[in-house]
Amino acid sequence: MTGLRHSLSTVLLIGGLFILTACGGNTSTAGGNPSPPGATTSTGAAAITALAVGVTNGQLKFDKATLTAKTGQLVTVTFNNTDPALAHSFVMDQPKVAIPQQDPAGGLAAGKSGTATFTAPAAGTYQYYCAVPGHKEAGMTGTLQVTQ
Repeated sequence: MTGLRHSLSTVLLIGGLFILTACGGNTSTAGGNPSPPGATTSTGAAAITALAVGVTNGQLKFDKATLTAKTGQLVTVTFNNTDPALAHSFVMDQPKVAIPQQDPAGGLAAGKSGTATFTAPAAGTYQYYCAVPGHKEAGMTGTLQVTQ
């Protein structure tokens, strides 16, 4: 009986680890506990840079016009829609990032947040924007500066 219980515990532990590692890549989820902007955490061989961006209330603007990362770095962006009334999203065409992932044009509801993880591309400037109709055109854009 003890051997069976030990084997079952081992199988459950390995299954849980498999599920956690299979959930990597470009993700978008509500909630979460964002790290401070620009924080870097170590996860084994790779460092993750945590970036946070929100909304300037009462305006169609992000609270940060520029985010920075280094080429090849694993980056987790947390987008906090602090606008009390409007839905907003965070989208980049290159690299492909969308918060929320399922319907960026519909945006995240007021007061919601989401995250996405991606690998920073080659050095350069990449635009991010709100994909809710009319918001990008009204100036709700920013840039990701990627350096060597």
